[in-house]
Amino acid sequence: MAVQISAVCYGFLNSYAYGPPQYKEGLLLGKHDESGLVDYILASMPFPLRSSKNPPSIPGQEILGIYRCVPEREPFEFSLNDLLSIPRNCKYFCLAEYQDSQISLKLFRVNPSRQIPSTSPIEYFIFPSLPESDDAKEPHPQTGFPKDSSISGRLDSIGHQNSRLRQVMTKLLTEFSK
Repeated sequence: MAVQISAVCYGFLNSYAYGPPQYKEGLLLGKHDESGLVDYILASMPFPLRSSKNPPSIPGQEILGIYRCVPEREPFEFSLNDLLSIPRNCKYFCLAEYQDSQISLKLFRVNPSRQIPSTSPIEYFIFPSLPESDDAKEPHPQTGFPKDSSISGRLDSIGHQNSRLRQVMTKLLTEFSK
């Protein structure tokens, strides 16, 4: 089964890593394709994972998984906290690891079990693809800025990508509103 993450959700997950603590964990919302071959993760919503509150019901959206933002760990390993925060009905676990100016998003399929769930890494695709880019057609690589790149260069790159994404999203919204 393929997993597609919306570009907006991908952007929010990247920004949550550097946000206040209440944004560092939450729910992945989306829907299943009628064919059963694709899951679409459309949005992320900050929510305390280990609370007694019930997750809110959002019309037209299912809770497909959870996310956590943590400082990068070398070598990579799940903490017990990560595994215990996964609810039983969860299909996906997204781990956003951050360090300085680099963020790495890893997506895992949750394999339910009676005690602590196990996970297996999976590839994901970002949609919509940008018109002049084929990046979304291939499994998404882990991205990050080199540590030696200038801040102004990174800000220019982010600004350029934001304007391209805004154009694509505006076009999609106008097409869907017809």
